[in-house]
Amino acid sequence: MTTYYGIMSALALINLITFILFFKEKRFNYYFLGILAIVTISNAGNLVMAMSKTLGEAYIAKKIHYIGACFIPPIILMVIFKMCKINVKKWMENVVIMYSFIIFSMVLTIGHSDIYYKSAKLTKIGDATALVPEYNFGHSFFYLLLYGYLLIGISVLFYSLKRKNTVSCKNLWALIG
Repeated sequence: MTTYYGIMSALALINLITFILFFKEKRFNYYFLGILAIVTISNAGNLVMAMSKTLGEAYIAKKIHYIGACFIPPIILMVIFKMCKINVKKWMENVVIMYSFIIFSMVLTIGHSDIYYKSAKLTKIGDATALVPEYNFGHSFFYLLLYGYLLIGISVLFYSLKRKNTVSCKNLWALIG
């Protein structure tokens, strides 16, 4: 299992470096750069989790992993809006990002407060360490983030399909998939 996380972390880093090196001169998309960078960081968190020996190390690894969990969904939502040519007011974009920061600030309390996790214990799965948490009320806000952004994104995609705007149907169906 640890080997798997190591390979995924290496591949994510290779993707990020490739994107930076080879797409510099072309239409540089900062959303995709953000996604690749955050996926690389999140995968590193998974690798650190798999190799952790103590609960403290596992908490740090979870916090690193949650960078991706908290910030990839709003970036993908913004990509959907851009691809569907729907202009989002700056304040709405800021609210979406701010909500992710609020969730991540609750994640940062893991190990110091019971806002996000009531408790947690370590277990082994093969050669990897896994954290088994008991969730608290703060984690409910994370589910709202995931499901809310998912529902909004899917609604925008179907709206764009129905509206038959200049967005490619192939692109829309690929995003829906």
